[in-house]
Amino acid sequence: MGETSWAGIRQYNKGYYIDMNDYFYWNQTNVGAGIERMNLGAGKFSVAVLHRDFENEIGTDTQHSKHQINANNLELTYDSLPLWEGGSLALGYKFLNADPSADQVDEPGSGEHDYSDGHAFMVELNQAVAGTGFNKTVLQYYVDGSAAQGVLMGAADTLNGNVKSGSGYAIRNYGNIPLGDRWDLSHAINYAAADSIETWDNDQLDATMFGASAKLAYHWSEITRTYAEVGYFADEKTENGADYDRSGSKYTVAQAWSLGRNQPELRLYASYFDSDNDNWSDSSHAFEGDDSDDTWVVGVQANVWW
Repeated sequence: MGETSWAGIRQYNKGYYIDMNDYFYWNQTNVGAGIERMNLGAGKFSVAVLHRDFENEIGTDTQHSKHQINANNLELTYDSLPLWEGGSLALGYKFLNADPSADQVDEPGSGEHDYSDGHAFMVELNQAVAGTGFNKTVLQYYVDGSAAQGVLMGAADTLNGNVKSGSGYAIRNYGNIPLGDRWDLSHAINYAAADSIETWDNDQLDATMFGASAKLAYHWSEITRTYAEVGYFADEKTENGADYDRSGSKYTVAQAWSLGRNQPELRLYASYFDSDNDNWSDSSHAFEGDDSDDTWVVGVQANVWW
């Protein structure tokens, strides 16, 4: 039926990804097995059993990962369902079973307590635009151990071990739109909310997050281009009756050289960042060792994939 059967370590269903934010809103690299893209009716059906392991995460610091715990995933997706010319629909469901390691159970930052399972749901509308462009609109809903993943910009295959119960949702729109032979515009908009979150620390939380970015590209040739990008975010939360908010923005210009359009490339860039964290729970500065609310960064980066 046209399917691929697989087992091992894999970046499974990797199309659910916002390149501008380097953000997988449905999947990351997992260990598991499954049957992928089986022809079923008008669409394609996939089923997989996956395991997300945080014990050996590369480049992950304790402060960032202290509440992320290992989880077993059962995932069902039905995608490539045609709606109209250039339009298709994808549907997804995940059940996440908490599977903490002995170290995660004993980790002081998480505390010793039970862990909640989670559920995640997804609906994605994909629309082709101007031949080579696209626009995707995504709705996601999260329950219990998964409830905070939307407002934390976390992956749907991940459990937050400090969340006992609650629910959350996310609305996302992103894409790339050609504006002619030499110009194109990329954008990403994310809004998420979490309601009635109860943690194992007996905290009560509600939260929202908003982020938006846009990148304009001018292609001098097939192998060189210039980017101008702007971005903004705003977070709000109510924790045990106290209100907090923070926000920030970024501005980037970059010159890139590549093997061709939509191919791996090398970028020389300059970025300016600013933030306002004064009314946040820790009131810390965001940059330069927590000493500044703004900063400049100049550097070189490679955007590559396999």
